[in-house]
Amino acid sequence: MSDHEWTAGHARALTVFLNGEGIPEPDRRGRPVRDDSFLLMVNPTPAPLSFTVPGIEYGTTWTDYLDTADHTTGITVAAGAIPASAPRYGPRDVITLEPHSLRLLICTH
Repeated sequence: MSDHEWTAGHARALTVFLNGEGIPEPDRRGRPVRDDSFLLMVNPTPAPLSFTVPGIEYGTTWTDYLDTADHTTGITVAAGAIPASAPRYGPRDVITLEPHSLRLLICTH
């Protein structure tokens, strides 16, 4: 983003891709470190806001891992198991986040 985009008053939402395949440092034994990839979407505004899942180069299937607007469960993953009922999204799908919430998706390819 440019400096102008960072300081724009309307630019308050944020999406962060955490690349589990892109960890540059090896572990203590010199082996590559691999982990899950995550997509974090944050809506700090007082209105619902739409986010677009990134393209296929980032992952083919994304599954809800945490949704702070879901007051019944909050975390959809218990003890590392993703329920079959957890919502799934593909590249370029649009997801609407509730006001003042965040959603964390895990790449399940």
